[in-house]
Amino acid sequence: MKIFFLLLLTCSNFLQGNITLPKAYSSVIEQLIYFKDDHFKVFFGGPIMNGSGSQWLMPVLFENEKNRTRAIYELSFINCSPNSSDLSNAEIIFLRIADIDIKFQNVLSKEFHIFSNLINNSDKSKRYILIREVDISNVYYPDIFISSIYSDFRSSDKDIILNFLKTKFQVSGKIKDLTPNSRTEFCITKPIHEGFIGHKKIAINLCGQLTHFNVASYYLENDPWKLYYIITHDSKTISDFDKNRIVSLRIDSGCNSGQIYNDSSCDCLDQLHQGLMNIIKNQTDLSLLIHIPAHDGRGFGSAPKAETEIYKQGGAGRVNNTPKLNTIEAATLLYQTSDFDIRTYDGCAEILKLHRIREVNLLTDNKNKLESLLKYEISVKRKKTNTQKPSCLHHIIAKKNSKYYFSE
Repeated sequence: MKIFFLLLLTCSNFLQGNITLPKAYSSVIEQLIYFKDDHFKVFFGGPIMNGSGSQWLMPVLFENEKNRTRAIYELSFINCSPNSSDLSNAEIIFLRIADIDIKFQNVLSKEFHIFSNLINNSDKSKRYILIREVDISNVYYPDIFISSIYSDFRSSDKDIILNFLKTKFQVSGKIKDLTPNSRTEFCITKPIHEGFIGHKKIAINLCGQLTHFNVASYYLENDPWKLYYIITHDSKTISDFDKNRIVSLRIDSGCNSGQIYNDSSCDCLDQLHQGLMNIIKNQTDLSLLIHIPAHDGRGFGSAPKAETEIYKQGGAGRVNNTPKLNTIEAATLLYQTSDFDIRTYDGCAEILKLHRIREVNLLTDNKNKLESLLKYEISVKRKKTNTQKPSCLHHIIAKKNSKYYFSE
């Protein structure tokens, strides 16, 4: 898929569209920068709790001459962390893979199998630093970045990142580029219209069942989150739906640490899978999932979210040194406000209205999702989610005790 760059400047008055950022946010972002040199920035990042393999995620950002983001990479420390006593022999691996192939565990993607084997590596004797070029990212709001992952790694980017790793962590291990030659790209089969960019076929082995899905991408110029994925079963698209029937709907927020790096401290991947299972169970009916990739960190971005992951374990972050906190306490402390969720869902309502869908059964525990659709005169019946991931029950309970979520 050919996706154009979207480069947004940080808003000086902390207001972006209908989204108001906490007054402390600008200061928080500055403190989260671990290293910067000219147009190169490295954010401190935070821990990944996946039981094996990947242990720490560190976002890297490159800017152009106008100080706008032109490229983003993620450094995943596997079987090690930036605090490891000896990183000298850690192997450095470059890998290019579409976010969507990882999030939806696309078995049709050779890159996904390579990536999965790396981040879940349980051989503690082997240390890796995986450098992944990111195609869609919200490191911090409103700097939402969309790029084509099918351009080559810039050799200058590689050199700068390698020099950073060598200088800061004395990394001098082997360097590999494991990106296969073959790539499965989004395919545009008809002229772009009504925000439609392209679509892609994916296949996921979910609960022992191999199922094919269709993923359409929509770009909404005036929406804060810009890019949306519309997932339907196999050959169906949202345009094929009978407008007079009720649609079963899951609205899903992007979560890099959970959905890409398999962090066990949140249930975001489980919620995504539940939404896909909802499509499988309703194959004969109308069922879809709308995924919003730029919603990471409840809209604040992956860099501040990583800081809250430190607080959830307890310890010293870049901004605070805390005892062990739950997810709501951590976000409230970092942003110094009870408004720890800036996500909006108007774009989902716009897409539904565009396709004349007027009535939905909404799979959600989030009050804002329901209220957003009602605001656009879409009739909504709610069905509660039922994720009970053992490793993060405290996380689920904390969310349901907050003002944004239904408690039952």
